[in-house]
Amino acid sequence: MIFRAPIAQSDRHSSRPFKLMIQSFEQVTNGGAESRRGNALAIAALCVGGMVLSRSIDDRKLADELRGAAMSTALNLGKW
Repeated sequence: MIFRAPIAQSDRHSSRPFKLMIQSFEQVTNGGAESRRGNALAIAALCVGGMVLSRSIDDRKLADELRGAAMSTALNLGKW
């Protein structure tokens, strides 16, 4: 993988906020347990991935567009 996050190499205390974020998304999304879990995981991936990718792009307009698309899709998934 091209992008290796430092969090993947850190201790459990550093990764705890990400686990809590996913659990929080799961609690506030609608639907059955299975769809809430899947949506929560996808929303977390969009939020974190969108930010990581946008920060790695030196084209400000493209980075803004990427963040906007990730946010829009995450909001739609959560039905917010």
